Amino acid sequence: MPLRDLVVILAAAVAVVLVIQRVAPLARVWMYLGAFYLIFAAAGLVWLVELVLNRFIRSVYTARIISTAILLVMMVALTNIYQETQQGSLVPNSNDLPEQYVAQYLASHLEAQDKVLSVSPVDIQTAYYLYLNGVPYDVFYQRDHPVPIENAVVVLRVNSKYNTPEEVLKFYSIEDNLNLASLKPVYEYGPVQVFSIPAQ
Repeated sequence: MPLRDLVVILAAAVAVVLVIQRVAPLARVWMYLGAFYLIFAAAGLVWLVELVLNRFIRSVYTARIISTAILLVMMVALTNIYQETQQGSLVPNSNDLPEQYVAQYLASHLEAQDKVLSVSPVDIQTAYYLYLNGVPYDVFYQRDHPVPIENAVVVLRVNSKYNTPEEVLKFYSIEDNLNLASLKPVYEYGPVQVFSIPAQ
């Protein structure tokens, strides 16, 4: 496949992803482009180095040596990127999202009777990190499939539309089923807050 066709296909894929993926963190949306970036970078470096060296060194093996060296460097870089995006690299650092810390807290504190209530995009991000911590998506309350709730764990962002527990409960139309007088904040990290609300 010619390089020009590959670039056109890549641009079309980016346009489709922009339309489909709106709530996932940018790091995950664009992660697949890392491999293409390294491929194009390696091709460009090989071309540039060959152009320069062919002017000064007239050797049959120059292109092969340079191409092999750059390929090895790119393979090492790709391996490092791959390892950093795996579950084992989820050690808290300055680039972590607040939802990741919340998910780590919830993974060790959720009880069997708890149901997590959260509104997009917080629910998707929290569910992703909970899944990495071994907690299935079943812990989330779904508006389309309502079930009785013994204790609600509300996860929200203070800088979003649904920035209070009352707003989240109103979104799910279950504000009358829970005892808001017993609402208790249990965790907070940055703009993300977690509340526990027992049933009436």
